Amino acid sequence: MSGTRFDLSTRPTPEEYALFEYTAAELDALPVGVITLDRRGFVLRYNSAEATYARRSVSSTLGRHFFNDIAPCTRVQAFAGAFETFAAVNSDGYLRFDFTFPFRWGHRDANIIFCRRRDVEAIDIVVTTKGRAALEIPQAPAAPLDRQRDQSRDRLRLAVHDAVWHDDLITGRATWSPECFALCELDPATTPRLGGPAAYASADDATRIDASVRTAIVARAAYGWEHRIVTAAGNERFIAVNATVTYDADGRAIAIDGYASDITKRRNRETELWRKANFDRLTGLANRSYFEAQLEAELADTRNIGRTIGIAYIDLDRFKSINDTFGHDVGDEVLRITARRLESCVRSGDLVARLSGDEFVAFVRAIDDDSVIDAVCQRIVASLASPIVTADRTLVVDASVGVALAPQHGTTVDDLVRAADIAMYESKASRTLHVVHFTELMQLERHERARFESDLLRAVTEQSFELYYQPIVTRGTHTVASCEALIRWNHPTRGLVMPDEFIGMAETNGAIIPIGAWVFESACARVRRSLDAGGPALSISVNVSLVQFRSAGIVDFAREAIARWQIPPELLVIELTESVASGNFYDTMRTLAEFKTIGVKLAIDDFGTGYSSLAYLKHFPIDVLKLDAAFVADIASDPLDRAIAETVVALARRLHLDVVAEGVETIEQVRCMEELGCDRLQGYYFGRPVREAVFFDGRPNVRG
Repeated sequence: MSGTRFDLSTRPTPEEYALFEYTAAELDALPVGVITLDRRGFVLRYNSAEATYARRSVSSTLGRHFFNDIAPCTRVQAFAGAFETFAAVNSDGYLRFDFTFPFRWGHRDANIIFCRRRDVEAIDIVVTTKGRAALEIPQAPAAPLDRQRDQSRDRLRLAVHDAVWHDDLITGRATWSPECFALCELDPATTPRLGGPAAYASADDATRIDASVRTAIVARAAYGWEHRIVTAAGNERFIAVNATVTYDADGRAIAIDGYASDITKRRNRETELWRKANFDRLTGLANRSYFEAQLEAELADTRNIGRTIGIAYIDLDRFKSINDTFGHDVGDEVLRITARRLESCVRSGDLVARLSGDEFVAFVRAIDDDSVIDAVCQRIVASLASPIVTADRTLVVDASVGVALAPQHGTTVDDLVRAADIAMYESKASRTLHVVHFTELMQLERHERARFESDLLRAVTEQSFELYYQPIVTRGTHTVASCEALIRWNHPTRGLVMPDEFIGMAETNGAIIPIGAWVFESACARVRRSLDAGGPALSISVNVSLVQFRSAGIVDFAREAIARWQIPPELLVIELTESVASGNFYDTMRTLAEFKTIGVKLAIDDFGTGYSSLAYLKHFPIDVLKLDAAFVADIASDPLDRAIAETVVALARRLHLDVVAEGVETIEQVRCMEELGCDRLQGYYFGRPVREAVFFDGRPNVRG
């Protein structure tokens, strides 16, 4: 504590000396922080100015040990030592020094003034901003204490509408007004208790009230508070209390006069408004605003005292499908049940909040090591993995959880939440890790992904794509019957980027719509050039993602492109994944039927790996089945794969569908598929995807 002065002979300036002559009530009214401790360090008074700055209620501070309970930090040992040194001196003393508070007040550069009370065995700590005089704000002279008591009694006599009482501390008898009996719902014939309505306070409130009264008596100060009572009839009420103490000539407290007002309606209204502003109506959990405010306050303490805190960002898996399938009423019930389960998984004093939709966060305070928050997360994962039973159905909702710690992963609300969010997405992407802790590598990967996405959006504008073509050959002759158009992205620094690296991102950010339009337009243009060249025109297959298929105007766009390039529609094959069957049946049927009215052919790509259903093969107007490469890979050695392929080919024959075997790479696979009667074959054995010029102008070298 450099610069600290411990010279107890230092006297105050004349202006500061006047500060020490103030009565307790006058000092309490100053706009600077005042904390009164006894010689042992217990809090006797904590004025409103300091309570406001420190964000502590007066009632939660009185009677507690300042250095052990209010500021339990090793960094204030020098401050505690200075106080103990000062308290050990019996003569009038004065000490002033600079100090940086490293606890509830935040990093606060302050002037500390110790001074002894003249009237009680206590020490005032006056806290002012460094370099600012304690009395720079002029104060109106306070009324003498006797006059204050007279004014208080006058107010008591005038407040006829309030509940008034008088405690005679000499005889131990109390006198209540009729309004006081009515407030407590007590028979007027009953002998009233000392303390007025406070006699019906809860046990916790009664302890704080007793400490406040004792402090007021010692400090010769008026006092007041708001608290809850339970009336004689068992009803709960909130009251506002003000009281003054009367002393005899020897300074003994001889009486207390007080009055109370019923503020139940006001408090209930304030409580309701506060809850609406800070808690989620659906789940009853804290909302984002309240969570961020609590986290910000805790982060301030973390910076000051060296604590570690953690947050777990929780996202429900499969919730959207539940909402879409069963409706919002069921979805809301799932969220309410989830909220109760999350609350049961955290410790007392921790906080669970709903951020939005199906995203929640658990705020775990004051953790010693990672095992604490890990235990909370494991309870969360186990709890949410249990089926949710509603009125008429049983649902399963898993969770992806991302964990971030402060100060390791961030010292602000935004940084910490962002880190936990990044970890949560890593959990969701892994499909096996339900809980993932944030690492700096994730942040780098997120930045890299953001740059990659920015490059992709720029590529859409600049059309930095290219189509490669792979041959599809007929059975037996192995002549090229058609081809599939496969997109590639010419990245300025990465070179050729394959579709599996960017299509998923494009589907998420919406870029798949213009990319798909470019692919379809380019395929139509290629067919037109082949027709203009006079040679045999090959049909071209183009892939249409589920996002494209469900987008508005997809059929109209295809119709217009075909008309614009004036090509036979049957030379285009639209390849769809089996996931089209996962949507609304009638919407899917309508879109497929509209495609058929144009005249294009429809193929199911990667058949057997998705939402395989024989029913939709019966109802949907499909022309081609493309057997997934997974069933072709081991067909020569795995009897089960051969049986599946044989069944698919036989089924296609019955439904008058063509079958294309994908991923054919060996002569053994060729022979097996041809023996089963597969119509066409596609794979590296017959040719890899090549550029347009190589495929159409040079003609690919296809094995016979």
